[in-house]
Amino acid sequence: MMSIEKNILFDVSKKYGLPVYVYDKNKIISFLTTIGNVLGPEALKQFVNVSDAITRLATAEGIDPDGLIRNQEDINAELQQQQLQQVAQNIDPEQVQQLANQVAQQ
Repeated sequence: MMSIEKNILFDVSKKYGLPVYVYDKNKIISFLTTIGNVLGPEALKQFVNVSDAITRLATAEGIDPDGLIRNQEDINAELQQQQLQQVAQNIDPEQVQQLANQVAQQ
């Protein structure tokens, strides 16, 4: 096994079946900071997988991210729920009644 500077082996074989190297927290932070400073915050939003970055930072601290960090399905479900609530708030009750009447007539 090759030696990796300042990285330690973090065994998460229960979940992944293979050991995973703990990423050097300082290198991740430095990399993300550089992207933000050089290319701007929009580049971070566009190109960086935030969920993966958070998972790597947790792993670098020796923290098992399972259950701590929400997965993309949970995030998408929450966003969809928020969108539905916004739509529901903007619907005119009179329009809802008209739609209900049209459906009932069919």
